Amino acid sequence: GLPAMATWVLVGGGGGKVAVFLLARVLLALMMAEILYTLVRFAREGQLQVEPFLVIGLIAGVRRILVVTAEGLQKFSFSLQDPGFQAVLAELLLLSLLVLTLAWAYRLVRGV
Repeated sequence: GLPAMATWVLVGGGGGKVAVFLLARVLLALMMAEILYTLVRFAREGQLQVEPFLVIGLIAGVRRILVVTAEGLQKFSFSLQDPGFQAVLAELLLLSLLVLTLAWAYRLVRGV
């Protein structure tokens, strides 16, 4: 299905770099749309709310996780002795903590 094809494109075939590029651009467009929406809302209401910024942070964190994972699959072997692989794992750990923290903050702000 579609997930298998996406995995093949990211890991296998020569389209991996193209897929990573497109994924990064789509998520960047989502962040820009959220920023634009926030600015329009601020212009109408005259006050800023924190939720849109948390959403932008979440999208940016997830975007970076996906890009780092895809690039790491292309550049490094799955060996804990490889320093590049260790760096990818460390970055993914920190990004995951960031995304979880932003999600928790969003939940607190929204009162869900």
